Amino acid sequence: MNDKKDVNYTHNDGAKYRYSAPRDNATAKKKTEKVKEALTKRAVFWRTNKAFAAVVLVAVILLFSFLSVVRAASRRERAVEEYYPAVRAGVTEMTSAAKSLASVSEAVGAEGAAELREAASSLEKDAADPFWENVDGAKRLHETAEAASGKIYYGDAGAEAKAAAKDAFEKIDASYRSLGSSAGYREAAEEYNDTVSTFPVSLLGRDRAPVFEKFDGVPESAAEHEEDETIIDAVKAKIAGLSTFQIIVIVAVIAIAVGSVIGKGKK
Repeated sequence: MNDKKDVNYTHNDGAKYRYSAPRDNATAKKKTEKVKEALTKRAVFWRTNKAFAAVVLVAVILLFSFLSVVRAASRRERAVEEYYPAVRAGVTEMTSAAKSLASVSEAVGAEGAAELREAASSLEKDAADPFWENVDGAKRLHETAEAASGKIYYGDAGAEAKAAAKDAFEKIDASYRSLGSSAGYREAAEEYNDTVSTFPVSLLGRDRAPVFEKFDGVPESAAEHEEDETIIDAVKAKIAGLSTFQIIVIVAVIAIAVGSVIGKGKK
């Protein structure tokens, strides 16, 4: 009995092994056919839906163009921040001299001390951040200081007060005129402003960097920082300078070229 059972078990196991293999092969074959069918459907979809493919292509190109321009803007932003300490130093000298002039005005009883302190405080708040587009605060302080020093210098104040007022205003005037003559900063600020004004980065509403008036006769300071520009950086700068119309034209040309290649491939 035991031998018979053993034979049956052996026979059954063999049968199980014998019939299970074909079923596994059939399952694998079905899976392979399904994969091929899915891939075929996708290929047919892309061949028969050129319009959709063109839209996807345009979207991808626009996305990468946007990312390139954003990266270029970030690079320009870092350049502004690197050069900005020179501008901040000039502003600090202006506000410090303005406060000294205000003290002289108060000592001799001349008008303009309160306006000077207010203008100096306002400019200090503006200059705390490198990206304060409106430069009217610096101009206002310069004009207010000029008026206040004139009242002291041409008034009844003593010689010492007049000399102090003259010296304070000369420092303010020199610092103000030097703000627009920093070659490194000025170039970085102008490039940054041009980049963030370009579509689509302009939609992000980034603050602009201040660009100060350049006065004749004021020597331009040498750039203290020079950065080697790679080919990739140059390409990014070119992309950042493209107008909306130019980007659309380029994308359209690329889409037409790709569509032509796909059409030839089908033939």
